[in-house]
Amino acid sequence: DVNVHNAKLLNGYVNTELCRVKLQEMSVDSLDVKYFYPAVAEATAEQTKDAEAPAEASMPWTVTATKLNLTNSRALYALKDAKPADGLDMNYLEISDVNFEIDSLYNRGMAVTVPLKSLSATERCGLQITAAHGEFDMDSTAMAIKNFDIRTLLSEIKADGKMGMGAFEAPYDGDISLTADALIDVVDIEKMFPIYKS
Repeated sequence: DVNVHNAKLLNGYVNTELCRVKLQEMSVDSLDVKYFYPAVAEATAEQTKDAEAPAEASMPWTVTATKLNLTNSRALYALKDAKPADGLDMNYLEISDVNFEIDSLYNRGMAVTVPLKSLSATERCGLQITAAHGEFDMDSTAMAIKNFDIRTLLSEIKADGKMGMGAFEAPYDGDISLTADALIDVVDIEKMFPIYKS
């Protein structure tokens, strides 16, 4: 489900023949998104059905945006029929007060570049990201984060890293590298993992 209360597009261009979308600026306020993904068995059945259908070759779309803004928004990403557990539940991620700004977004097929200028949000468990910036890159071979800096009220993590796509499938041979400098307060850990509360 997607609900958009207010959106503004400045100088948008769509070419269906060339499979190209170009945006100068897009601003969205009070977006509300809910996505429930199926359990593994159900998803596998759907993938098998899709695999039986012949795939049509097509040119990948190219999407570029000089500036993207999202304000006062919320999102839910959860396993279908899941009941949220205390703390940070990866089967039920719910964030509110989401605000972000992205400069020079690029996407073509699996190639993605997301230069994140700013981000703030609050997760259901109470963890509040007060500021974040950095760059996320992905292609058919790897995902990477560059100059990432994430801050909460009490903690800060600076990181650069790269993960090969082979890490997600057998024989799980994708290279993984991470360089991080972190100062994490126990209060944030307790919000995510209440089992560790004293």
